[in-house]
Amino acid sequence: MLAPAMDAPSQTSLSRSRGLLPLGLRILHAVIIVNFAANMLYAAYMVFVGMAPEGHVGPLWSAATSMDPQLLMIRRLYAIEFWISTAGLALYLAVTEYLPRLLPQLLAPLLSQILAQLSARTGEGIDR
Repeated sequence: MLAPAMDAPSQTSLSRSRGLLPLGLRILHAVIIVNFAANMLYAAYMVFVGMAPEGHVGPLWSAATSMDPQLLMIRRLYAIEFWISTAGLALYLAVTEYLPRLLPQLLAPLLSQILAQLSARTGEGIDR
């Protein structure tokens, strides 16, 4: 059985089929993104300004050799926190923004092929 030909969907039906999130989920989505961004800004500030030794702002370069090891370790922990937040934001955006747009394009040909095989098998079973 062949699938009937469908007319091209209008722009309004496309926006409805994608389904806008309810307001509460959109707010939660924004809060999560802002939380990641704020954590990244805070960690970057602490690395380059807050935990800087006297007379240095920004990267340490050669001043790292004469720096207190305790302070250097704290700066490294803030730097790790920055990269964890960056990776978390990238993963969150990939799962919530990129993947839902990519999956229909990837799965549509596969699903149509599976449905065609199932309908062919069902047709063979009926003929016997």
